[in-house]
Amino acid sequence: MSDVARLPAGWRPVHRRGARRGPRTVSDRAAIGYGSLHGRRTPGRRPATGRGRFPEERSVLTYTKTPESNVAEIVVDGKITDEEMNAAMTAMKADLDKGGKIKLLEDIRAFEGMEPAAFFKDPRFGISMMKSISHVALVTDAPWLKALAETFNFVSPTQIKVFERARLNEARSWLAAAA
Repeated sequence: MSDVARLPAGWRPVHRRGARRGPRTVSDRAAIGYGSLHGRRTPGRRPATGRGRFPEERSVLTYTKTPESNVAEIVVDGKITDEEMNAAMTAMKADLDKGGKIKLLEDIRAFEGMEPAAFFKDPRFGISMMKSISHVALVTDAPWLKALAETFNFVSPTQIKVFERARLNEARSWLAAAA
């Protein structure tokens, strides 16, 4: 009898390293509720289809602005969905339509990408709103985002300054003091 025949149900050999536990096919993974069909998410984090959210899961893109302040905050913590992008853009457009310039704090805690529909909305909206934003404080530890922001600062009419995540309060102070 071969080694493969003695493996418990649901196990199968992977290369020469032995056996691996788990469903045998992609459809088996989806049927038993694994988080992702490709194994990139932990079980239970998101539905197997990748659509929608569990009720206890928080939004990964939030936009907040108090009425008496001209400072708005955007927080990104994960993969941005089209639904979240629409909600943030609607709220930001409403604030920009009131007139005056606003200052923006972008707190990028973790960026895991965007849904394609959200990605194509972002550049069009971003370019049209740049004339209404005077200062941007980008708070992130991602080196590629820092480099992108510093490069964009040369061609943008908006003053952009990059801060590390540990300096979040310093970024808020810079925006409050900016003229």
